[in-house]
Amino acid sequence: QINPLRQAILKSQVSSDAKYQALLEINSSLEKITRIFLSDQFCSFIKTQHLQDYKTLFKNLQKEASYYFCVAPTAYRDLGFDAKLANLLSQYHLSLHLPDVLFLSFKQKIPIAFISDLIFEAAPVLGLDWLEEQLDMQQSTVFWDHMQKQKLAKQMTSLKITLLSWVYNLDKKQPLTQVSFDQRLQLCHSSIIKKANHYFNHLSKLKQKPEDINLTSLNVCIQQLDELCYAIKHH
Repeated sequence: QINPLRQAILKSQVSSDAKYQALLEINSSLEKITRIFLSDQFCSFIKTQHLQDYKTLFKNLQKEASYYFCVAPTAYRDLGFDAKLANLLSQYHLSLHLPDVLFLSFKQKIPIAFISDLIFEAAPVLGLDWLEEQLDMQQSTVFWDHMQKQKLAKQMTSLKITLLSWVYNLDKKQPLTQVSFDQRLQLCHSSIIKKANHYFNHLSKLKQKPEDINLTSLNVCIQQLDELCYAIKHH
């Protein structure tokens, strides 16, 4: 469905800048998904004989996540795209979450209804979406910076699965909000609380000073997140 979507963008009556932005987002998303699926953690897990199951799972996610995308097309409407194409473009962004969905469903055995809440409610509360977005935005022509970015992106994928699975096990009945997460966190082991506080403190400081956002500062936050995951796995 990628090529028809690209053709629809090119034929739409919008500015060249708007077309370029939409096409760039599609290509960037496709590159990211491909990179994740080709990583070691997914190569050993994805099976071609299960492709139909994956398609069904993704369709179910579209239904479960429809609530979260009721306002999403606004950004594309503002660029000049008609309502139908704006909806298609916003729904396409669901594909970015496909690797997480597959892993949480097939590996962690979490029901799709809960996965939708984890991805669209829990991940933002934990700052995971923000970290991934900031990491994606880092540009450099230096080889070692590029290598570090790829390594951190791979690490974030693994940490995200660990954290979302942990949140699911904290309480399988209630949706996650900042208040409810803070309340549940206080019931955890002291080492987990300590690592979580360290992580959120670093994250908050970085958000307050956008000029400090770079690979080094993002690496510090991600390593704090890694320490939190270590504490979770060992308690």
